[in-house]
Amino acid sequence: REAEEQIYAAPDLPPVNWLPADLQGALEMAGFEDARIGEHAQEADVLVSPDTIGNWFAMEEYRERPSYAQHLLRTMAAEELAQVRALYERQLGGQTVRWRTRIAFVFGHKPGET
Repeated sequence: REAEEQIYAAPDLPPVNWLPADLQGALEMAGFEDARIGEHAQEADVLVSPDTIGNWFAMEEYRERPSYAQHLLRTMAAEELAQVRALYERQLGGQTVRWRTRIAFVFGHKPGET
């Protein structure tokens, strides 16, 4: 659980660690005026397929961002990671789970642009 909490607290992972105020500040620094952020929580039923678990535990070195497994390896041994994957496959594989995401709607304009 500690390893997972570190993922959501990591400042270098904007896709999972953002606040509306952070986005608004970034827009203002980029020259946008009247920057506003609308936030929406979305829930959906998601099938945890073998491909989904495979993506979570992918170990390719040159990914756009680290996989869940690569984050976990910062705090656990490879043997422990294998146990976690086996647990996920047993408990979640083929199951439909409720998945919650946050979406930001960004509004603003740059002076001189239409």
